[in-house]
Amino acid sequence: MSIVNISGIFNTMKLLLFLPVDHFITSSRIRRHFSEIKVGTLNAKLRELKKKQLVEVRVKERLERAGDDKQEYKLTKAGVGKREELVSMGLRVFKDRIREILDSEASSERKHAEDGRQGVIDDFLVEFGYECSDIVKDGVLKELQIILRRMLHSYFE
Repeated sequence: MSIVNISGIFNTMKLLLFLPVDHFITSSRIRRHFSEIKVGTLNAKLRELKKKQLVEVRVKERLERAGDDKQEYKLTKAGVGKREELVSMGLRVFKDRIREILDSEASSERKHAEDGRQGVIDDFLVEFGYECSDIVKDGVLKELQIILRRMLHSYFE
């Protein structure tokens, strides 16, 4: 899979994690949050999500000045499903990567890995939390951390 495809999937996942289900947010708020993504790319991604019925778009009434927010977005039920699918895929990638790291260390430091198991898990979850704190709501982040903790514990057993 090319880096462009991976980047596109990651941007889709970030958008789906950012968009709320219970209320609309303005296009300018989305642009501010995703300032690292070019506006044209971001708009194309939002159009694609709308076409796939993963987001609902609400057009505001005629506005007074140019540059005002004309559209607002929120996640649909299908969007929630897609978000869960992408998160699951991401968790599988994390699990595979963690397994690779642990397998490479296991040959030389098996006993040490067993003794420090909980510390490794906690450190990983803290790092994961910092990395995702800006793109994931607290409730979703806590759920992801719980899932990751379970995955890591089941791997070590």
